[in-house]
Amino acid sequence: MYLGSYYGKNKILVDSAFMNDKSQAVFKGDKKLPKGIYFFVTPARSLLFEILMDENQHFTVIADSAHLENLAVTGSADNDIFAAYSRYLTTLAPKLNSLQQQLKSAKNAADSGAVQEQQKKLNKELNDYRDNVITTQPESMVATFFQSVKTPELKEWPKKANGTPDSTAAWQYMKDHFWDGVNFYDNSLIRTPFFDPKLEDYYKYYVPANPDSIISEVNYMLLMSRAGKDIHQYLLGKFTDKYINPEIMGQDKVFLFLFNNYFSKGDTLWLNERQRKYIFDRAYSLMANQINEPAPQLVLKDTLGKTSSLYAVKASFTFVVFWDPTCGHCKE
Repeated sequence: MYLGSYYGKNKILVDSAFMNDKSQAVFKGDKKLPKGIYFFVTPARSLLFEILMDENQHFTVIADSAHLENLAVTGSADNDIFAAYSRYLTTLAPKLNSLQQQLKSAKNAADSGAVQEQQKKLNKELNDYRDNVITTQPESMVATFFQSVKTPELKEWPKKANGTPDSTAAWQYMKDHFWDGVNFYDNSLIRTPFFDPKLEDYYKYYVPANPDSIISEVNYMLLMSRAGKDIHQYLLGKFTDKYINPEIMGQDKVFLFLFNNYFSKGDTLWLNERQRKYIFDRAYSLMANQINEPAPQLVLKDTLGKTSSLYAVKASFTFVVFWDPTCGHCKE
């Protein structure tokens, strides 16, 4: 039997144990595992079910792979709550999956509308279940995770002065409350399947694409995560990967901000030598080529063979064309 854990968008194996002739196995180690959501995996790498790795880490799990609705945990209050939720999901998830298939095969608007109403009802039931755990067991790991996975809900769509829907106000409300109840110093968040997707959604839908807006958000999260070593390193690594070679021109300014405020100030002990060299080399190559910053000296020969600097050209506007005869775009 294998024991695995989430790490951002990835799943990793962390331990293994042999079953005896009574189908019993013991996982043990010299030090505690990082807190988070873990899962049991078969030798065929099929995920069976999830558990919580809490502070105690001395508990017993009893499960039947053919009847996971009977999952039971003793010796861990957090896992009692989580196991009850897992059993609840084994009855709810098939219903939601069935409705999703019905929605795909719906033949008209009336049919799809009826299915969507059923989906809405079941999703409300699921959210009510989670909210009840948050209310009745506020100090539990499960409540922390349920709070983290929540998305803001608009009770009433805001309106402009003329009475029309105000999409900007709605967007601002969602952005302002997206991280309600989430502690960025909680290391256990990176060992869940939901934190990384939520992070991706936030930067995709609620953070403007201009680098200064991104820098403000990134820096806030990194400063808030300082007290949690694991999550701080995870966030710094994720933002570095995202903006060191960004999809949108100009966002490499975010990477340079990370370099100047974190990497160049010694936040590199967790990097191997290859990673460190790549980050430093990339930063130095970008520093002189930032949008809105003066370009480096460009000294070339003019049409008369005279050497001249770009900055020696005295004109209201200077149009510089970079062209290569082997470049497909240049040929066009």
